Amino acid sequence: MSKWEMAAIPDLLFFQEGPGVRNTQYTTSGVKLINVANLQEGKVDLSTSDRFISEEEAYGKYKHFLVDDGDFIIASSGIQVDYFEKKMGFVSSSQLPLCMNTSTIRFKSLDNNRLNIRFFMYYLKTIQFKEQLSRLITGTAQLNFGPSHIKRINIPLPPLSIQQKIADVLDRASALIEKRKAQIEKLGLLVKSRFVEMFGDPVTNPMGWGEKTFNEVCEVIYRYPTFYGFSYVENGIPVVRIGDISENGEIIYRKDDYVHIESEVNAKYPITQLRMCDVLMAVRGDGSTVKRIGKVIDPELINANISPNLLLMRADNKIVTSNYFFTFVTSSGGQKRLEQYVTKTAKRTITARDVKTVLIPVPPLALQNRFAEFVRQADKSKSEMQRGLDKLEQLYKSLMQKCFSGEMITNG
Repeated sequence: MSKWEMAAIPDLLFFQEGPGVRNTQYTTSGVKLINVANLQEGKVDLSTSDRFISEEEAYGKYKHFLVDDGDFIIASSGIQVDYFEKKMGFVSSSQLPLCMNTSTIRFKSLDNNRLNIRFFMYYLKTIQFKEQLSRLITGTAQLNFGPSHIKRINIPLPPLSIQQKIADVLDRASALIEKRKAQIEKLGLLVKSRFVEMFGDPVTNPMGWGEKTFNEVCEVIYRYPTFYGFSYVENGIPVVRIGDISENGEIIYRKDDYVHIESEVNAKYPITQLRMCDVLMAVRGDGSTVKRIGKVIDPELINANISPNLLLMRADNKIVTSNYFFTFVTSSGGQKRLEQYVTKTAKRTITARDVKTVLIPVPPLALQNRFAEFVRQADKSKSEMQRGLDKLEQLYKSLMQKCFSGEMITNG
């Protein structure tokens, strides 16, 4: 770290934890509540929840929790240190009115001439900040922290001009990453469009295909082999976690980022060893449940294991192809069929037993195979784009390290 002044967060920022609004207070209209589920991939996404409170309560009892344009929000519960940077975002004026809720904390710079709030946001994504956080939050697999912890955290405070330069450099790097993600997403939308063109809307099933349950067309594998208590190792059997599933539904092996377990542990839970084209779905965890779905396309993940919050679905290619099945479960129609079984509690869970009962239209295999060939070509292009994205993200991490070590400023 450069020899910059270190300052305590309370000296630089106003911060406030959201109130514990009870389920009985939720309404279907009024003022929306911002939850952990609304913090996705470093952005505020209000489409992932539908919790409101009445305007009477929002502008009365909770008026001091109403969010302002430009507020920076982070999740403070139920997240992992490694993926902390995904659970944060800035609120825009178009998203207002909005009220804080439990497990969220908002920040405002006390003096914009002393602290650039975007510089602060980027610092929260650094290894240095995560190390401070890890030292404060101990004895648990998931983070739960609050204002008492934040008061004990220090951040570097270079001159405002340097803060601005760092924020600008990282903004440009982030924009390149977002552009590549948009290209990959566009390719994914093309696949989904071809799916509807060939098979129709899976909810209304206008072509009248016969339907079968998931249990009839694929192997649904879920066991709760908790790895808590076992130490992760530097080299060993890769473990795929929810955060390893990309926004576009791919699971690409990044050796530096994956955690590993000993072969002896893997032998104890062999049922979850992966194969090519296996489909993984998050079955619990705020906004991730049934939203985070990935397909194994990287040969290096063969025989990898999975974390306890993922369910594995292995298509029977004599009935449905893996490409048809994956596109179905990630389509809006497939999501609607899955969502009806998700609990409406804060943790949002779906059981393997319920997943097995979900119905899927089953078109003729010849038609599915034609679609599979189209997907294979799209996957090839997507994989090339993903590799380019991986390189950009690695460069971004390196750039961030240089920025906060002072090296980038020293070298111009």
